[in-house]
Amino acid sequence: MNFVIFEDKLDATEVKIHKSSCHYYTKQLSQKPDTTIWHESLDFKSAQDKTKTIASKYNKGWRMAKCCC
Repeated sequence: MNFVIFEDKLDATEVKIHKSSCHYYTKQLSQKPDTTIWHESLDFKSAQDKTKTIASKYNKGWRMAKCCC
């Protein structure tokens, strides 16, 4: 797994792609919040495709997370 996708179940933010080593992702894993879902992806293309699908479900945009650029 190289990338993870952040899905906000409250529909508050854009769908974001993070690197799997991102501090934001690793911190949230230990907290296990009920309002987010993390999706794993092996490569950027797969992450991008999945992100677009999730974003369309909420009629939201998507982007690479600023912390992982």
